[in-house]
Amino acid sequence: MIVQRKPTCHRDRRIAGYVRAILVVTFLAGVGAIGLASCTVLSTPTPEGSSEEALVAFMLDYTVRNEIEPMIDIIETEDIPLIESPPEAFIIIWEPATRDETQAPWNWLDRENPNRVWLYRKGQITVEEDGRAAIQSYQQEYIENRPEMPSIFTWGYYEFGIVSLSEDGKRAEVLYTAWCGYACGHGILFTLARDNTGDWAIIGMMPLGGS
Repeated sequence: MIVQRKPTCHRDRRIAGYVRAILVVTFLAGVGAIGLASCTVLSTPTPEGSSEEALVAFMLDYTVRNEIEPMIDIIETEDIPLIESPPEAFIIIWEPATRDETQAPWNWLDRENPNRVWLYRKGQITVEEDGRAAIQSYQQEYIENRPEMPSIFTWGYYEFGIVSLSEDGKRAEVLYTAWCGYACGHGILFTLARDNTGDWAIIGMMPLGGS
């Protein structure tokens, strides 16, 4: 199943420029960076009034707009040593998440039981019917078989999980991790709010420490 992306607004150009600049610096330093979108774009069909599905759609779109597309743009436009082209495919995984203060936040995600898995190729997002198989295939093709790759932009592996969702469906916490190579990645605990029109927005973020 291919999901067509239908934007309802455009990210502020000043923010897009800032994200692009900071990605160049921080990715080369071995740590990814993020930018906050100034609008909400739903990438997947969402049931009316479904806070969770709308939140999942927001995070999917966030990953494409603020992680994948900036990476592709940097690789294609910047003269970066050892980098010839962007990864052939990117994987995005929605996983169950449970807050456990006895564990590092990285371990709050249930990676053995993915809720949904998408692949991003050439501007299109495909929903994978067998999530576990898709993850295993991606790891074997793009990660495990390329340990000798010198570039930090070797792959694009993104995970997120809804840590909490308020009873009224208007506030949430989402754990988000991104991996783009052996020396490239970051994790963030997002705080989000949903307005009266049903749109989610990021209102706070806490960078995570090492795993």
